Amino acid sequence: MAGPEAAPGAEAATAPAGEEGAVVEAPAEAAPVTVALSGDALAEAEKTFQRRCTKCHAIVAVENKLAEYRKKGQAEKIVLDMKAVPNSGIRKKDVPVLVDYINASY
Repeated sequence: MAGPEAAPGAEAATAPAGEEGAVVEAPAEAAPVTVALSGDALAEAEKTFQRRCTKCHAIVAVENKLAEYRKKGQAEKIVLDMKAVPNSGIRKKDVPVLVDYINASY
């Protein structure tokens, strides 16, 4: 005799002793969130990028490398690495803004 079936796409777990046929559904994974910058938000993000990233780098050098990091899915990694540099000027609140700007612009 077969037990109850799980909803399509749900994963079943083994039932605890004494609860034969019980099915436990695993939570569905959340889809990745993509933030599209436009208008005022894009303009503000670009200002932050100009102020923070060009403090230590020429804009052309930064742009060329950022395209490589974005293509590898490493925009956040490079922003966090640069934030860790002493006197970079990149604040914690700048990180998501810069990551979104890199992903939207490069």
